[in-house]
Amino acid sequence: MLLLATCAWIAREAIHRLLHHRGEVEVTLWSFAVMLTSIAIDASRSRVLLRTARKYNSQALEADALHFQTDIWSSAVVILGLIAVKAGEWFPGWRF
Repeated sequence: MLLLATCAWIAREAIHRLLHHRGEVEVTLWSFAVMLTSIAIDASRSRVLLRTARKYNSQALEADALHFQTDIWSSAVVILGLIAVKAGEWFPGWRF
């Protein structure tokens, strides 16, 4: 129920921002630091899980390792978005 409520709130906020006002994104060094830390932690967990999955021939652990690998990709996309926002601040005439 908590995940469903969170999903509904995020969807409502996204629709509101798209229709009624422009959302501002504040990009700082902390933004990049948090995302890079997340990538490092997910990569570490994925490696350990994959190694353990192979050792014990566990499909469940292998699936969890793959899940963390997809988290790495989504974090990388967030970093690309942060770079695009920063580039838009440096070069205001550019449109992404």
